[in-house]
Amino acid sequence: MTVANQFPNYSADSGAGQDVVGDQKEIWPQVLEKAYATLNGGYAAINEGGYAVVAMEELTGQHARSISPARLTLSRLERYVSAGDLVVMDTRNRNHLPDNLVGDHAYMFEGVTMNGNTPMVHLGNP
Repeated sequence: MTVANQFPNYSADSGAGQDVVGDQKEIWPQVLEKAYATLNGGYAAINEGGYAVVAMEELTGQHARSISPARLTLSRLERYVSAGDLVVMDTRNRNHLPDNLVGDHAYMFEGVTMNGNTPMVHLGNP
């Protein structure tokens, strides 16, 4: 898929803050998003998001599965990470989520740290 170097107004290419790590622009997320949108009928066709499990299968060509948050334990998450699995977490369609999370959005899993006895999941917004 050939992707032209023209992106929506909200992209790092247009001066927006997302897709910037430190002071380095990371354009691979917007290139991948544009290719995905082009294959699926344009940005308007993917604007309502969808299911992260479907996107993972389409992007990797591998089988993916969805697990409810109630069934995801720390030990299960650690097994997935140890196995080298890609982990994506998404939020429900709600406003005013904590920690700058956006409702109805997918995030990439970056790691877990402990805050006392409480595991803290770190997510990245690709």
